[in-house]
Amino acid sequence: MQRMSNAELVESAEDMFRLAEQGLQWMEADAKDKRLAGLRNALVFGRACMLGLAALRRRHPGFDDWYEQNWAGMRDDPAMKRLEQVRQLVMREVRPGETATDLMVRSAGRGFGAPPKGARAFFTGDRIGGTGWEIVLPGGSVEKYYVAVSDSIRPEGFGFRDEGTPEDACLEPMVTKYVAHLREMLRSAREYFA
Repeated sequence: MQRMSNAELVESAEDMFRLAEQGLQWMEADAKDKRLAGLRNALVFGRACMLGLAALRRRHPGFDDWYEQNWAGMRDDPAMKRLEQVRQLVMREVRPGETATDLMVRSAGRGFGAPPKGARAFFTGDRIGGTGWEIVLPGGSVEKYYVAVSDSIRPEGFGFRDEGTPEDACLEPMVTKYVAHLREMLRSAREYFA
């Protein structure tokens, strides 16, 4: 396997970012049935974007300084601390009795539009009652990109604007801030590393 260039590593992180950004768009759209899938996708692929950028650490002695400069304000931001709490709630293991049989069919999913970049198979009825595509991440690991999930992943204590959720527990502003910061980090990474 050929080693990826710095530009390719940044481009790969940008691919993951686009999936996170799509998640935010789903959260903000009128289609309430896609909001929780959007939330999970924004969190999972936002993290995949960050991990993709972290691959540059092994190549650049200045990476840690760059990262610190670009992440410094976010680490102590109360909204980002709450977002990490949300991520842990959303990514928690499903409790017994909430499982389903996983089914993957390569030709399925046509009714959900074009598969995202890196998709290898469509699935339905996974452990959280979700439907979507399996995405191959940079480095070869696999994560699920959801187009629908059951309400079981709803993070307790948090909600959406139209549900009358208090501002400090409202998901849209937290994820909007996170995605905007990732966008800026990618811009900086392209300038600095690629």
